[in-house]
Amino acid sequence: MALVFLSHSSKDKAEALQLMHWLESHGFESLFLDSDARHGIAAGSEWEKELYREIQRSHALICLLSDHWLASQWCGFEFMQVRANPHC
Repeated sequence: MALVFLSHSSKDKAEALQLMHWLESHGFESLFLDSDARHGIAAGSEWEKELYREIQRSHALICLLSDHWLASQWCGFEFMQVRANPHC
């Protein structure tokens, strides 16, 4: 199944977790949410390298758009990286 990358501002973590759970309840199994224990980056990992790796593996991007997302340089970076990904 295609990997879905969930891009969100850390200030919207609760909403991102709700979105992930909703996607799971609708049959999505291959998700990446950086802050989730099951679908994200493990504590102590080299988070930036893991983020790049997951962006390259992704086939779809869902952006949890908010004022926080729009103001975040990292969210903009994720968007541009996924956009350059030939799998998406």
